[in-house]
Amino acid sequence: MNNNKPYSRLERINNQILSIIGDAFIERMPSSEFGLLTISRVKVSSDLRNADIFYTVFNPQKTKKELNIAINKKRKFFRKILSIKMQTKNIPDLSFYYDDTFEYQNHLNELFKKINIK
Repeated sequence: MNNNKPYSRLERINNQILSIIGDAFIERMPSSEFGLLTISRVKVSSDLRNADIFYTVFNPQKTKKELNIAINKKRKFFRKILSIKMQTKNIPDLSFYYDDTFEYQNHLNELFKKINIK
């Protein structure tokens, strides 16, 4: 029997969590509290016990630190949603982190522009 799938189990779980948490933010979290929040990526540990969830925010209503504290206070709520929608033995513990990749990329682009100008 050939069980070759295009993605590993871990990748499928990462994508499933990204989708579920992203939908939960859209459906249940007011943009007036957080701003326009997007889940950018999920990284689940190999034992499936922990998941790091990275997010970006456009038009934030709070500072990054305040936002991170507020979102991490809702970890149990999101874990409960995962337990309802996922069919896995274990539901990972969640940790949310601000993803500054976009800002860092813009910073690098500005540096490259300065180099090209000189």
